[in-house]
Amino acid sequence: MYGVSADYINAIKQPAIRSRVTGTIAGVPFGDDNILEGSFSITNQNSGNENVQIGTVFIGELSITLRGLDLNRYTLNNMEIVPYFELLLEDGATWESVPLGRFYVGEANHTAAGIVIKAYDVMSKFDKLCTGAAVTGTPYQLAKLACDACFVTLATDQATFSGFANGSEVLGLWQDGTDIETWRDFLSWVAQACGCYATSNRFGQIEFRPYTQDVVDVVDPTGRFKGASYSDYETRYTGIYVTNIEGSTMDYYGLPQDDGLTYSLGQNPFLQYGTNEAKETIRRAILNKLALICYVPFSVTLAKNPAYDLGDVLSFPGGLGDGDKLFCVNKYTWTYHKGVTLEGVGE
Repeated sequence: MYGVSADYINAIKQPAIRSRVTGTIAGVPFGDDNILEGSFSITNQNSGNENVQIGTVFIGELSITLRGLDLNRYTLNNMEIVPYFELLLEDGATWESVPLGRFYVGEANHTAAGIVIKAYDVMSKFDKLCTGAAVTGTPYQLAKLACDACFVTLATDQATFSGFANGSEVLGLWQDGTDIETWRDFLSWVAQACGCYATSNRFGQIEFRPYTQDVVDVVDPTGRFKGASYSDYETRYTGIYVTNIEGSTMDYYGLPQDDGLTYSLGQNPFLQYGTNEAKETIRRAILNKLALICYVPFSVTLAKNPAYDLGDVLSFPGGLGDGDKLFCVNKYTWTYHKGVTLEGVGE
């Protein structure tokens, strides 16, 4: 969750709030008066529709229709959009700003309603051909290599990487039979080797995030104003499969109490080198991080607070919720003036 103040949290939970959006597109400022009502939304995810996943590298998407701006036609492709949400605090004078990310125009269509824009976050910059010889390095060095190749800043520092699975290990990239075509593929395998997912943060930087059990917000029934739904089970992993590229065999590793779901790591090219004992060590390190996933799938729409992030762990005591269980945000869609829909997936 973005680090908002206590005053912000108090204000956003009031029955009536005052907010506005400011920002720039291609360096040109815009505000509420330039946004077609109901057209501004941001969506992102760190997992597919069914399972909580690691190693994911999804691209966040912004949709907006702008009007009344002096923008040159045929020049918007790949131009940067930098929006902010601003909330008026309860003192009636102070506006607190929340950055909504940095996006790059992928499509712009001129219509009678305005310029209809689809834009994508910095993860889209990694969809370029991955070239180079065999590489070795720690996960931090490998992630930095990918970011440098795509001219993107890596937000996660080396010290933070050391707390991830295999964060201090030197990993080698298996070349033969490896299906790495783009730097986004490369980044995905590195993130999986760390037991993490990778995403673009609010400042246009790549951030590696692990799953945790640390609750960032407690949402009582009054804050859930539409369509709350909670599953009657928890998603948890107690085993993994890894496919060996050489020989196309498959190895299985389980926890001592192996009674949960099994996660397939596929043919991760960074988990292929070494003796059987060495490979088991780095693979079990991932399993131990996966074991922290113990979440109830859910879907809920809250007030229009854009401070929630992917991977946020929430508590929903009271009402239909269960204050003793954990709920992790795997998807979100924030729509200005309408609210934010949060989803946790699983099976």
